Order: sequence, then C-alpha cells, then structure tokens
Amino acid sequence: MLASPLRLAASNPVHDNAASLALAVKRWNQGDLAGYLAFYDERVRVHGYGPGAMDKSTAAAFYETIWATLGEDGQRGPTLTIHEGAMDGDLFACRVTMTGIHRGAFLGIAPTGLPYVLHGMTMFRFAEGRVVELWTCDDMFGLLVQIGAIEPPEAAAYSA
Repeated sequence: MLASPLRLAASNPVHDNAASLALAVKRWNQGDLAGYLAFYDERVRVHGYGPGAMDKSTAAAFYETIWATLGEDGQRGPTLTIHEGAMDGDLFACRVTMTGIHRGAFLGIAPTGLPYVLHGMTMFRFAEGRVVELWTCDDMFGLLVQIGAIEPPEAAAYSA
C-alpha cells in the first residue's frame, strides 16, 4: 500500500518503475508472494538481511520465513506500506513499514502473539522495469523490543 503519492524526480520513459513497485506491494499485501517476486529480475541481488547479498531464490526463502512468522492476523503475510519515495534515474528510495503479529518462531524467539511495526529504508535499482538490486536497512532492534525478545533501553540512560 502506498501511504502517500510518490513524488518522482525522474521517470524512465519506457518503464514506469513507480507503477511496478505499487503493483508489487499490492501483490505482497494480497498474499501473492510469487507475484511480488515477479517484480525481481532473475539476476537480482538483495542486500541488508545478512552478511552477503541474497540471490532471488534465497530472498524468496527468507520472505517465506517472514510470512510464516511475522504475518498479519487474517492474511498470509505481513502488511507492507511505502510512505514516501523519490526516484533518480534507475534508483528508487523509500521509507517503508511492515506490520503484523509475531505468530511463529523468528530468529529463535518463540511466538509471542505481539503486534509490531518494523520501520525501514529501502533503495531499489531497476533495469527494464524490474529490480536488479535492492538495499534495505530495517530497525531490527525495535522489532526485537516490540516482540518482547529484549528489554527496551531505559529512558533514564538517555537523560543528562
């Protein structure tokens, strides 16, 4: 889901990358992981979820784990929302959130049934309307606090 209209600095005249992204997010939120992954080129490299880049099949397996453990109640997977985005040539950067319920063992943490909002920033590189590279930075610390895996930092520790 797009929370606000995308403001594009530039657009590819042959491929509407913003429209491709909007369709991919719609497919994700409809529970169509294969449809979402069709947005990724076969040569895609996904950065930010581990020490090295993932290829398409590794990213697909990772997303299946996310869907199985962090999905939204009443639907197959979590909800993905793009809040703002900017495009420069073949690059699209955006602020995103993913919401759901911790309903399965995730990173060795037993399901808690707690809701979460995972905040992140993602940058996509497009070629011919498909993603060939993706970089993401997500607030995993915040997610772990929300699902009760770790204690939140004490507010007193930040006061002067």
